[in-house]
Amino acid sequence: MKKALIVSSVASMIQQFNMENIVILKQLGYEVHVATNFNEPGNISLEKSDELKRDLEKLNVKCFQVDFARSPMDFQYFLLAKKQLSKIAENEYTLVHLHSPVGGIIGRIVFRNKKSKVVYTAHGFHFYEGAPLKNWLIFYPIEKIFSKHTDVLITINKEDYLLAEKKFKNTKVVAIPGIGVDVDKFNNIDFDDSKYQELGLNKNDYILICIGELNSNKNQNHLLEVTKSLKKTIPEVRLLLVGKGSAEIELKKRIKELNIYDNVKILGYREDIPELIALSDILVSASKREGLPVNIIEGLASSKPIVASNCRGNKDLVINDYNGYLSEINNVDKMVTDIQNIYEKPELKKQFEINSHKMAFKYDKNVVKDIMKKIY
Repeated sequence: MKKALIVSSVASMIQQFNMENIVILKQLGYEVHVATNFNEPGNISLEKSDELKRDLEKLNVKCFQVDFARSPMDFQYFLLAKKQLSKIAENEYTLVHLHSPVGGIIGRIVFRNKKSKVVYTAHGFHFYEGAPLKNWLIFYPIEKIFSKHTDVLITINKEDYLLAEKKFKNTKVVAIPGIGVDVDKFNNIDFDDSKYQELGLNKNDYILICIGELNSNKNQNHLLEVTKSLKKTIPEVRLLLVGKGSAEIELKKRIKELNIYDNVKILGYREDIPELIALSDILVSASKREGLPVNIIEGLASSKPIVASNCRGNKDLVINDYNGYLSEINNVDKMVTDIQNIYEKPELKKQFEINSHKMAFKYDKNVVKDIMKKIY
Protein backbone atom coordinates (compact mmCIF):
# COMPACT_ATOMS: atom_id res chain seq x y z
CA MET A 1 0.00 0.00 0.00
CA LYS A 2 1.23 3.51 -0.81
CA LYS A 3 2.11 5.62 2.21
CA ALA A 4 1.68 9.32 3.01
CA LEU A 5 3.33 11.32 5.79
CA ILE A 6 2.00 14.61 7.19
CA VAL A 7 4.61 16.68 9.01
CA SER A 8 4.07 19.74 11.20
CA SER A 9 6.13 21.34 13.95
CA VAL A 10 3.23 21.33 16.46
CA ALA A 11 0.31 18.97 17.03
CA SER A 12 -2.21 21.83 16.94
CA MET A 13 -1.56 22.17 13.18
CA ILE A 14 -2.64 18.56 12.74
CA GLN A 15 -5.79 19.06 14.78
CA GLN A 16 -6.79 22.39 13.25
CA PHE A 17 -5.59 22.09 9.65
CA ASN A 18 -5.10 18.46 8.65
CA MET A 19 -7.86 16.16 9.85
CA GLU A 20 -9.72 16.57 6.55
CA ASN A 21 -6.48 15.95 4.62
CA ILE A 22 -5.98 12.69 6.51
CA VAL A 23 -9.49 11.56 5.57
CA ILE A 24 -8.88 12.48 1.91
CA LEU A 25 -5.59 10.55 1.81
CA LYS A 26 -7.20 7.47 3.32
CA GLN A 27 -10.03 7.67 0.78
CA LEU A 28 -7.37 7.78 -1.94
CA GLY A 29 -5.90 4.54 -0.63
CA TYR A 30 -2.93 5.82 1.36
CA GLU A 31 -1.69 4.46 4.64
CA VAL A 32 -1.30 7.71 6.59
CA HIS A 33 1.38 8.57 9.15
CA VAL A 34 1.78 11.79 11.16
CA ALA A 35 5.03 13.25 12.49
CA THR A 36 4.72 16.20 14.87
CA ASN A 37 5.52 17.48 18.34
CA PHE A 38 2.80 16.08 20.59
CA ASN A 39 4.76 17.05 23.73
CA GLU A 40 4.87 20.77 22.91
CA PRO A 41 1.64 20.91 20.90
CA GLY A 42 1.27 24.63 20.17
CA ASN A 43 -1.96 26.39 21.04
CA ILE A 44 -3.74 23.31 22.40
CA SER A 45 -3.25 21.72 25.80
CA LEU A 46 -1.32 18.52 26.45
CA GLU A 47 -4.65 16.91 27.29
CA LYS A 48 -6.01 17.88 23.87
CA SER A 49 -2.79 16.66 22.27
CA ASP A 50 -3.20 13.25 23.91
CA GLU A 51 -6.83 13.19 22.76
CA LEU A 52 -5.71 14.01 19.21
CA LYS A 53 -3.24 11.15 19.28
CA ARG A 54 -5.97 8.74 20.38
CA ASP A 55 -8.29 10.01 17.63
CA LEU A 56 -5.58 9.50 15.02
CA GLU A 57 -4.87 5.98 16.24
CA LYS A 58 -8.59 5.18 15.96
CA LEU A 59 -8.28 6.19 12.31
CA ASN A 60 -5.34 3.75 12.00
CA VAL A 61 -2.94 6.66 11.57
CA LYS A 62 0.54 5.93 12.88
CA CYS A 63 1.89 8.76 15.04
CA PHE A 64 5.53 9.76 15.51
CA GLN A 65 6.86 12.19 18.12
CA VAL A 66 9.39 14.62 16.64
CA ASP A 67 11.00 17.22 18.91
CA PHE A 68 10.56 20.19 16.61
CA ALA A 69 11.36 23.65 18.00
CA ARG A 70 9.24 26.60 16.87
CA SER A 71 12.30 28.43 15.53
CA PRO A 72 14.73 27.14 12.86
CA MET A 73 17.46 29.00 14.79
CA ASP A 74 17.28 26.53 17.69
CA PHE A 75 20.07 24.38 16.23
CA GLN A 76 20.14 21.70 18.93
CA TYR A 77 16.51 20.78 18.41
CA PHE A 78 16.80 21.38 14.66
CA LEU A 79 19.45 18.64 14.43
CA LEU A 80 17.51 16.34 16.77
CA ALA A 81 14.31 16.73 14.74
CA LYS A 82 16.23 16.14 11.49
CA LYS A 83 17.65 12.90 12.92
CA GLN A 84 14.22 11.74 14.09
CA LEU A 85 12.54 12.58 10.79
CA SER A 86 15.33 10.88 8.83
CA LYS A 87 14.58 7.68 10.73
CA ILE A 88 10.87 8.00 9.96
CA ALA A 89 11.70 8.55 6.27
CA GLU A 90 12.92 4.96 6.09
CA ASN A 91 9.23 4.03 5.69
CA GLU A 92 9.58 5.05 2.01
CA TYR A 93 6.64 7.40 1.55
CA THR A 94 4.96 8.01 -1.78
CA LEU A 95 3.81 11.45 -0.66
CA VAL A 96 4.91 13.85 2.08
CA HIS A 97 2.86 16.90 3.06
CA LEU A 98 4.80 19.48 5.09
CA HIS A 99 3.47 22.33 7.24
CA SER A 100 5.01 25.26 9.15
CA PRO A 101 8.41 26.86 8.39
CA VAL A 102 10.40 24.50 10.64
CA GLY A 103 8.58 21.37 9.48
CA GLY A 104 8.92 22.57 5.90
CA ILE A 105 12.65 23.20 6.11
CA ILE A 106 13.60 20.00 7.93
CA GLY A 107 11.18 17.96 5.86
CA ARG A 108 12.65 19.15 2.58
CA ILE A 109 16.20 18.55 3.80
CA VAL A 110 15.30 14.98 4.73
CA PHE A 111 13.25 14.16 1.62
CA ARG A 112 15.14 16.16 -1.03
CA ASN A 113 16.90 13.06 -2.38
CA LYS A 114 14.03 10.65 -1.81
CA LYS A 115 11.49 9.50 -4.36
CA SER A 116 8.62 10.96 -2.35
CA LYS A 117 6.37 13.64 -3.85
CA VAL A 118 6.81 16.69 -1.58
CA VAL A 119 3.89 19.05 -0.93
CA TYR A 120 4.43 22.10 1.27
CA THR A 121 1.67 24.35 2.58
CA ALA A 122 2.80 27.88 3.42
CA HIS A 123 0.36 29.08 6.06
CA GLY A 124 1.69 32.61 5.57
CA PHE A 125 5.26 33.41 4.60
CA HIS A 126 7.29 35.24 7.26
CA PHE A 127 8.31 37.69 4.53
CA TYR A 128 5.47 39.89 3.33
CA GLU A 129 4.64 43.49 2.47
CA GLY A 130 5.69 45.54 5.48
CA ALA A 131 7.63 42.72 7.17
CA PRO A 132 10.87 43.53 9.03
CA LEU A 133 13.95 43.51 6.81
CA LYS A 134 15.45 40.60 8.77
CA ASN A 135 12.50 38.43 7.76
CA TRP A 136 13.31 39.04 4.10
CA LEU A 137 17.03 38.49 4.67
CA ILE A 138 16.50 35.19 6.54
CA PHE A 139 13.28 33.52 5.46
CA TYR A 140 12.99 34.58 1.80
CA PRO A 141 16.32 32.98 0.72
CA ILE A 142 15.46 29.83 2.69
CA GLU A 143 12.09 29.42 0.97
CA LYS A 144 13.60 30.19 -2.45
CA ILE A 145 16.32 27.57 -2.00
CA PHE A 146 13.95 24.90 -0.72
CA SER A 147 11.33 25.59 -3.38
CA LYS A 148 13.67 23.60 -5.65
CA HIS A 149 12.93 20.56 -3.49
CA THR A 150 9.16 21.09 -3.49
CA ASP A 151 6.87 19.46 -6.03
CA VAL A 152 3.80 21.49 -5.05
CA LEU A 153 3.80 24.71 -3.03
CA ILE A 154 0.36 25.51 -1.62
CA THR A 155 -0.41 29.12 -0.74
CA ILE A 156 -3.54 30.32 1.05
CA ASN A 157 -3.67 34.05 0.33
CA LYS A 158 -3.33 36.26 -2.71
CA GLU A 159 -0.12 38.05 -1.67
CA ASP A 160 1.80 34.82 -1.03
CA TYR A 161 0.52 33.25 -4.24
CA LEU A 162 1.58 36.16 -6.44
CA LEU A 163 5.01 36.34 -4.80
CA ALA A 164 5.64 32.58 -5.07
CA GLU A 165 4.40 32.44 -8.66
CA LYS A 166 6.79 35.23 -9.60
CA LYS A 167 9.88 34.27 -7.58
CA PHE A 168 9.82 30.48 -7.11
CA LYS A 169 10.13 29.14 -10.64
CA ASN A 170 11.23 25.61 -9.74
CA THR A 171 7.99 24.44 -8.17
CA LYS A 172 4.30 24.24 -9.03
CA VAL A 173 2.47 26.96 -7.07
CA VAL A 174 -1.17 26.38 -6.18
CA ALA A 175 -3.63 28.69 -4.41
CA ILE A 176 -6.33 27.25 -2.17
CA PRO A 177 -8.98 29.20 -0.21
CA GLY A 178 -7.57 28.35 3.21
CA ILE A 179 -8.06 25.12 5.09
CA GLY A 180 -11.82 25.11 4.64
CA VAL A 181 -14.62 25.73 7.13
CA ASP A 182 -17.88 23.84 7.54
CA VAL A 183 -20.13 26.77 6.65
CA ASP A 184 -23.31 24.90 7.59
CA LYS A 185 -21.96 24.38 11.11
CA PHE A 186 -22.13 28.13 11.69
CA ASN A 187 -25.62 28.66 10.26
CA ASN A 188 -28.71 29.20 12.44
CA ILE A 189 -26.99 28.52 15.74
CA ASP A 190 -29.42 28.15 18.63
CA PHE A 191 -28.48 29.31 22.12
CA ASP A 192 -30.53 30.48 25.08
CA ASP A 193 -30.05 33.05 27.81
CA SER A 194 -27.98 30.61 29.84
CA LYS A 195 -25.06 31.21 27.45
CA TYR A 196 -25.06 34.90 28.36
CA GLN A 197 -25.25 34.01 32.04
CA GLU A 198 -22.39 31.52 31.71
CA LEU A 199 -20.20 34.25 30.23
CA GLY A 200 -21.31 36.97 32.64
CA LEU A 201 -22.96 38.94 29.85
CA ASN A 202 -26.30 40.68 29.35
CA LYS A 203 -28.46 40.39 26.26
CA ASN A 204 -28.19 44.15 25.64
CA ASP A 205 -24.37 44.10 25.66
CA TYR A 206 -22.66 45.06 22.41
CA ILE A 207 -20.26 42.18 21.91
CA LEU A 208 -17.00 42.13 19.96
CA ILE A 209 -15.22 38.79 19.57
CA CYS A 210 -11.61 38.02 18.70
CA ILE A 211 -10.52 34.38 18.36
CA GLY A 212 -6.88 33.34 18.24
CA GLU A 213 -3.72 32.59 20.15
CA LEU A 214 -2.89 35.32 22.66
CA ASN A 215 0.41 36.65 21.32
CA SER A 216 2.11 39.76 19.99
CA ASN A 217 1.28 38.99 16.35
CA LYS A 218 -2.46 38.64 17.02
CA ASN A 219 -2.06 42.02 18.72
CA GLN A 220 -4.92 41.77 21.24
CA ASN A 221 -3.34 44.71 23.11
CA HIS A 222 -4.59 46.94 20.31
CA LEU A 223 -8.14 45.72 20.89
CA LEU A 224 -7.87 46.66 24.57
CA GLU A 225 -7.06 50.23 23.54
CA VAL A 226 -10.01 50.18 21.13
CA THR A 227 -12.32 48.92 23.88
CA LYS A 228 -11.09 51.61 26.28
CA SER A 229 -12.01 54.28 23.74
CA LEU A 230 -15.34 52.69 22.79
CA LYS A 231 -16.38 52.51 26.43
CA LYS A 232 -16.88 56.29 26.40
CA THR A 233 -19.62 56.17 23.75
CA ILE A 234 -20.79 52.54 24.02
CA PRO A 235 -20.76 51.75 27.76
CA GLU A 236 -22.24 48.30 27.11
CA VAL A 237 -19.36 47.25 24.82
CA ARG A 238 -17.84 43.87 25.71
CA LEU A 239 -14.74 42.30 24.16
CA LEU A 240 -14.40 38.50 24.20
CA LEU A 241 -10.85 37.21 23.73
CA VAL A 242 -10.99 33.52 22.91
CA GLY A 243 -7.72 31.60 23.07
CA LYS A 244 -4.62 30.86 25.10
CA GLY A 245 -1.07 32.05 24.70
CA SER A 246 2.07 33.70 25.97
CA ALA A 247 0.54 37.18 26.16
CA GLU A 248 -2.23 36.30 28.63
CA ILE A 249 -0.51 37.66 31.75
CA GLU A 250 0.45 40.87 29.97
CA LEU A 251 -3.11 41.32 28.67
CA LYS A 252 -4.63 40.85 32.12
CA LYS A 253 -2.24 43.45 33.50
CA ARG A 254 -3.16 45.91 30.73
CA ILE A 255 -6.89 45.33 31.29
CA LYS A 256 -6.42 46.39 34.89
CA GLU A 257 -4.34 49.44 33.93
CA LEU A 258 -6.97 50.61 31.44
CA ASN A 259 -9.79 50.03 33.94
CA ILE A 260 -11.77 47.91 31.48
CA TYR A 261 -12.06 44.84 33.68
CA ASP A 262 -15.86 44.79 33.26
CA ASN A 263 -15.59 45.23 29.50
CA VAL A 264 -13.15 42.46 28.56
CA LYS A 265 -13.32 38.72 29.14
CA ILE A 266 -10.47 36.31 28.40
CA LEU A 267 -12.22 32.99 27.82
CA GLY A 268 -9.26 30.68 27.10
CA TYR A 269 -9.59 27.65 24.84
CA ARG A 270 -13.23 26.99 23.91
CA GLU A 271 -15.09 24.34 21.95
CA ASP A 272 -18.30 26.38 21.58
CA ILE A 273 -16.94 28.79 18.95
CA PRO A 274 -20.10 28.77 16.76
CA GLU A 275 -22.24 29.80 19.74
CA LEU A 276 -19.78 32.47 20.86
CA ILE A 277 -19.69 34.06 17.41
CA ALA A 278 -23.47 33.79 17.07
CA LEU A 279 -24.11 35.86 20.20
CA SER A 280 -21.54 38.48 19.15
CA ASP A 281 -22.26 41.61 17.11
CA ILE A 282 -18.92 42.07 15.31
CA LEU A 283 -15.89 39.85 14.78
CA VAL A 284 -12.66 41.82 15.20
CA SER A 285 -9.01 41.17 14.39
CA ALA A 286 -5.96 43.36 15.02
CA SER A 287 -3.33 40.97 13.62
CA LYS A 288 -0.03 42.19 12.21
CA ARG A 289 0.09 39.31 9.72
CA GLU A 290 -2.08 36.31 8.82
CA GLY A 291 -2.11 33.41 6.42
CA LEU A 292 -5.84 33.17 5.73
CA PRO A 293 -7.44 33.48 9.16
CA VAL A 294 -9.93 30.78 10.05
CA ASN A 295 -11.53 32.99 12.69
CA ILE A 296 -12.56 35.55 10.07
CA ILE A 297 -13.86 32.84 7.74
CA GLU A 298 -15.92 31.53 10.66
CA GLY A 299 -17.20 35.09 11.12
CA LEU A 300 -18.23 35.16 7.46
CA ALA A 301 -20.00 31.82 7.83
CA SER A 302 -21.78 33.19 10.92
CA SER A 303 -22.97 36.24 8.94
CA LYS A 304 -21.06 38.76 11.03
CA PRO A 305 -19.62 42.15 10.07
CA ILE A 306 -15.82 42.09 10.24
CA VAL A 307 -13.65 44.92 11.53
CA ALA A 308 -9.99 44.07 11.06
CA SER A 309 -6.47 45.30 10.51
CA ASN A 310 -5.38 45.70 6.90
CA CYS A 311 -2.76 42.95 6.98
CA ARG A 312 -2.00 40.09 4.60
CA GLY A 313 -4.72 37.46 4.88
CA ASN A 314 -7.29 39.74 6.50
CA LYS A 315 -7.58 41.83 3.34
CA ASP A 316 -8.46 38.72 1.33
CA LEU A 317 -11.60 38.31 3.46
CA VAL A 318 -12.77 41.84 4.24
CA ILE A 319 -13.97 44.30 1.61
CA ASN A 320 -14.32 47.85 2.85
CA ASP A 321 -17.95 49.03 2.96
CA TYR A 322 -19.15 45.59 1.76
CA ASN A 323 -18.88 43.21 4.71
CA GLY A 324 -16.99 45.39 7.17
CA TYR A 325 -13.98 47.64 7.44
CA LEU A 326 -10.18 47.47 7.33
CA SER A 327 -7.89 49.83 9.21
CA GLU A 328 -4.15 50.22 9.21
CA ILE A 329 -2.35 48.15 11.85
CA ASN A 330 -2.50 49.79 15.31
CA ASN A 331 -4.75 52.64 14.15
CA VAL A 332 -7.00 52.82 17.21
CA ASP A 333 -9.06 55.82 16.09
CA LYS A 334 -10.00 54.27 12.72
CA MET A 335 -11.06 50.96 14.25
CA VAL A 336 -13.09 52.77 16.91
CA THR A 337 -14.82 54.84 14.21
CA ASP A 338 -15.56 51.72 12.15
CA ILE A 339 -17.16 49.89 15.08
CA GLN A 340 -19.17 52.96 16.10
CA ASN A 341 -20.42 53.32 12.52
CA ILE A 342 -21.78 49.76 12.51
CA TYR A 343 -23.22 50.23 16.02
CA GLU A 344 -25.09 53.39 15.03
CA LYS A 345 -26.47 52.05 11.72
CA PRO A 346 -28.49 48.83 12.16
CA GLU A 347 -29.38 48.71 8.46
CA LEU A 348 -25.71 48.88 7.49
CA LYS A 349 -24.93 46.10 9.98
CA LYS A 350 -27.65 43.96 8.43
CA GLN A 351 -26.24 44.49 4.92
CA PHE A 352 -22.73 43.60 6.08
CA GLU A 353 -24.13 40.39 7.64
CA ILE A 354 -25.79 39.41 4.35
CA ASN A 355 -22.62 40.11 2.37
CA SER A 356 -20.38 38.19 4.79
CA HIS A 357 -22.57 35.14 4.40
CA LYS A 358 -22.38 35.37 0.60
CA MET A 359 -18.59 35.43 0.77
CA ALA A 360 -18.34 32.43 3.10
CA PHE A 361 -19.18 29.74 0.57
CA LYS A 362 -15.96 30.30 -1.37
CA TYR A 363 -14.13 29.01 1.72
CA ASP A 364 -16.31 26.00 2.48
CA LYS A 365 -14.43 22.83 3.37
CA ASN A 366 -15.91 20.95 0.39
CA VAL A 367 -14.37 23.47 -2.01
CA VAL A 368 -10.96 22.97 -0.40
CA LYS A 369 -11.45 19.20 -0.26
CA ASP A 370 -11.95 18.99 -4.03
CA ILE A 371 -8.73 20.96 -4.65
CA MET A 372 -6.71 18.84 -2.21
CA LYS A 373 -7.90 15.62 -3.86
CA LYS A 374 -6.48 16.86 -7.17
CA ILE A 375 -3.18 17.85 -5.53
CA TYR A 376 -2.78 14.47 -3.80
